[in-house]
Amino acid sequence: MERVELSICIPTYERYLSLKRLLEQLLPQCEGKNVEVIVSDNASQDATRTYCTDLSNNSLKLRYYNNTVNEGFAKNILRLLQLANGKFIWIIGDDDQVSLEAVSSILGFIEKEDVLPSVVLANFCRIGAERRPEPAKPEFNLECNRSGASIARILEISGIWSSLMSITIMNGDLARFELGSLSDYKSDYLAFSLAMRVASHGNCAILAQPLVYRRKTDQRILEHRFLDPRTYLVDFLEPLSWARSNGLIHRSLRNRLMGTMYRGIGGFALIRAITRNRAAVNGFSLVKANYMIPQFWIFLVPILILPRFVILQLVRSFRGIFNVVGAKKQYAIFDSLLR
Repeated sequence: MERVELSICIPTYERYLSLKRLLEQLLPQCEGKNVEVIVSDNASQDATRTYCTDLSNNSLKLRYYNNTVNEGFAKNILRLLQLANGKFIWIIGDDDQVSLEAVSSILGFIEKEDVLPSVVLANFCRIGAERRPEPAKPEFNLECNRSGASIARILEISGIWSSLMSITIMNGDLARFELGSLSDYKSDYLAFSLAMRVASHGNCAILAQPLVYRRKTDQRILEHRFLDPRTYLVDFLEPLSWARSNGLIHRSLRNRLMGTMYRGIGGFALIRAITRNRAAVNGFSLVKANYMIPQFWIFLVPILILPRFVILQLVRSFRGIFNVVGAKKQYAIFDSLLR
């Protein structure tokens, strides 16, 4: 099989409408270019299979694979990486959208590089509506493209909430090389760990132009996955600690990134405590993974261990502080739950 310049890999499950919209944006951009689009379906029961089968029969750019059972997100990512043969690999979430110039921008940027980058970090925009508004505000404040960046610089720009999903284009050879160390990885955030491993080879690049549009979550707040503090406290910390132990990032950067995580998860854990919907937490495993980071003890531990009546009193006491710092909207969420 002829090697392509770019493999666009889309893991999907039960998101026919958003996947259809994404493919309608991507496939026209791939015409006349040495690019492939691969969709790996985790045994969806909606219209995904019928749609993708018909589409792949009429498009030489699209390859569609359907798993017989739902193997989980991590295994689906691994399968895509095994199927891709591109010099570069772009993993896109099936609920994201892309700009109309995304593919050309990536190929043009890489072609201009004297040395092939390990990872290209692309800017993105957050949107709240189904349709992509134009223009939308870029998430990262970047004035120009940059080459030769370190993994630390990539993390300083992207932060941790982006998870690097959909906004990193990885060197295909390096991604396949790193697959061996992640073959038994079961976390849903394998894409984050893989991007970190590939970026550790250095010579990362930064693309200031937004390529991806991400919808803000439309989930009801009490159903949000962050309400379970176990979801991210290990999955994101593990690759950050790996980078720290290998001298790739400073301890202060790791702690700052995880501090952002603790504050975010702490807010959701607070809501869960107020609503008598606390998650069962394996305290030993959380402490074992996070004990070395001061922000863990400051932002999260009190919310997880304090009795509900103490938390209620603290929230009521902080009404004035919320008003002073201009966070009335955030307090209104808690206030509505107290009634």
